Amino acid sequence: METLQVTPSAEKLWTPNFIKLFIINMGFQLCTYGMNTLASKFGYSLGAALALIGIIASGHSVGSLVTKIVAAPAVDSFDRKKVLLFGLGFLAFVYAGYALSHTAMMLTVFRVLQGVGMAFVTLVTMTMATDALPEAHMGAGIGYFTLSITLMQSVAPSLGLFLFDRIGYNNTFWCMSALTVCNFLFACTLHNKAEEERFKPPFRLSFRSIIAPECLVVSGIVFLLSCTFACINGYMVLYADSMKVENVSLYFTVYALILLLVRPMVGRLSDKYGTYRVIFPCMMCYGIAFLVLSTARSLPVFLLAAGISSFGYGGMFPALQAACMKCVPKERRGSASSTLYVAVDLAQFFGPILGSRIIEASSYPVMWRCMEIPILMATAVALWKRKRLKEIDHI
Repeated sequence: METLQVTPSAEKLWTPNFIKLFIINMGFQLCTYGMNTLASKFGYSLGAALALIGIIASGHSVGSLVTKIVAAPAVDSFDRKKVLLFGLGFLAFVYAGYALSHTAMMLTVFRVLQGVGMAFVTLVTMTMATDALPEAHMGAGIGYFTLSITLMQSVAPSLGLFLFDRIGYNNTFWCMSALTVCNFLFACTLHNKAEEERFKPPFRLSFRSIIAPECLVVSGIVFLLSCTFACINGYMVLYADSMKVENVSLYFTVYALILLLVRPMVGRLSDKYGTYRVIFPCMMCYGIAFLVLSTARSLPVFLLAAGISSFGYGGMFPALQAACMKCVPKERRGSASSTLYVAVDLAQFFGPILGSRIIEASSYPVMWRCMEIPILMATAVALWKRKRLKEIDHI
């Protein structure tokens, strides 16, 4: 009697574990972006000086970047479910610390500690999600998974401000802590037999346990593109103010809404045709978006740039994420995830600094046009390393 074999393309994408991880990530991102909106305002209400408010605003990113030194090897060396539970439990404690903070310095400490918990949860959720996905649907799966981030980027800031208006800072922070506890309990229901059988290398702090050399080409492309995206986040509102354009927050709304359609679509295309073929049209769209942005003098033109950018950066990022995770065996996906997110963290640090220098020397429109240079550099790297990218598509 013939044994029926299931082809990779027939494997389910929305497995129980993947669905649970999607929900867990939504809860995590809801608290993260809600806190990002409120942290600076809360620091100001506690009497923090402007310099300290700047530290409060970015303290979590510093804590996250430093903690990845430990978090990346931990994700590969220990049971990933336990690492996730540790991260969520730690964040529940941190959010309670926010509620108990009565000085700006206490708030700053907990803001940095939030980055510690974020490092573990960010790396392990992405790694566990890719573990739950069939290889044939990696691009589409990551496209869907990152929608949990997109949705919360749109909803969480408004929800955080709504809760603050109704119940105040402290009670809002207690709500965030309670939600994270619920997330922790829900994560306890995760079960993956393959994780129990996975080879776990010894825990070791080394360059290779934090940075996967196999992912450097893809991460280099991500770094160059993320530098430009960080400038959009950093200077879009200020640029619109200088042009006297109101309601520019709709830029991010339009970007997020179009992304809901773009990411799954581009993910499926990358699975079918390969990352190498997909990223070039996306890079072209992304470059056009900056040219449009540099000419924006009215809200409709800003929104047009948002739509084009969504097809560009929003479309190619999950495809590059999938390529990065495919570069390494499953037991080293923690270091692959770390390599990618370190590139993003560094870009979020260096991108706005570069943008500010150009603005000081010239103007916002010139700065937007100068962002074409990193995009062209990323395109050049992809062409130079096309053989490697094509190899990844066939792993």
